[in-house]
Amino acid sequence: MAKASESQFELPVRFRGYDREATDAFFARLKERYTSLTRERDGLQQRVDELESEIEEHRERTKAVGDALVTAQQIAAELNAKMRVVTSGSRKVGSVASSTKFAMVTPPARS
Repeated sequence: MAKASESQFELPVRFRGYDREATDAFFARLKERYTSLTRERDGLQQRVDELESEIEEHRERTKAVGDALVTAQQIAAELNAKMRVVTSGSRKVGSVASSTKFAMVTPPARS
C-alpha cells in the first residue's frame, strides 16, 4: 500500500458531492492502516511490558547480589577479627613458654 497521508489524498468531487467509490476506497485504506497500526502498537506495548518485567527481575537480582556481597564482607571482617585474637593469643602463649626456663631438677639419691 502506498504511503499517503490524509492531506495528500484528494477525494474527487462529482456533481452532488464526493465520488462515493473513491471515498469508500480511501476509508477502507484508512481502516486497514489503522488496524495495522493498532496491532503494531499492541505488540510493542506487550514487548515493553516484557522488558519492564525483565528489568525488575534484574534489579531484584542485583539487590540480592549486593546483599550477598555485604554479608560476605561482614563475615570476612568477623573472621579476620577472630583470627587476630587467636593469633595474638597463641603468640602470648608461645612467648611465655619461650621466656620460661625450665631447669632440670634431679631428685636426691636415696640411700
